[in-house]
Amino acid sequence: MRFKAVFADIDGVMHRPPNSRGPDSVAAIALASGTQLREQGLFCWTEHLEQALAEADEATGDAIVLVIHSSWRKQPWVSMQMLREALGPLGHRLMAITSPDLEREASIVDLAERAGIDDFIVIDDASAEFSPRIKNLVVTNPLRGVSDPGVLAAVRDWAGAGRARVERALKVPVA
Repeated sequence: MRFKAVFADIDGVMHRPPNSRGPDSVAAIALASGTQLREQGLFCWTEHLEQALAEADEATGDAIVLVIHSSWRKQPWVSMQMLREALGPLGHRLMAITSPDLEREASIVDLAERAGIDDFIVIDDASAEFSPRIKNLVVTNPLRGVSDPGVLAAVRDWAGAGRARVERALKVPVA
């Protein structure tokens, strides 16, 4: 079984950025449980990404995990348990949160090297945070995040699910 990772941002990827959603405040987010965050409309697009990854798991046999590299990682109230809860159906894939002591790109490279992850995709709404050396960067429209069909197609292509689906369809028994 091969091991692949999705490094994902939160705001603009899993839900709209808080400043585009109205009067959400960091204080309200900090005091909420993962379930309460979902009830507030945060993490509302996780089902889309989970469906794409589940299809890839089934089509390729790969184990795809999730790593959060969001600026949320720098907040003292963020924990693996809270994120697993907030991520809903995607929570079972959460493997790690990148280092809060490093910049975004450096935190991804650091964790990938330490964990031996050489096949990964990065999903973020802030392309300016990354240098050209980051491969498989998918930049989202922050108002659509992973609910965007184009983003999901890019994830499926990276994961090999699209290719595996086509290969299965071409394997027609010859009579």
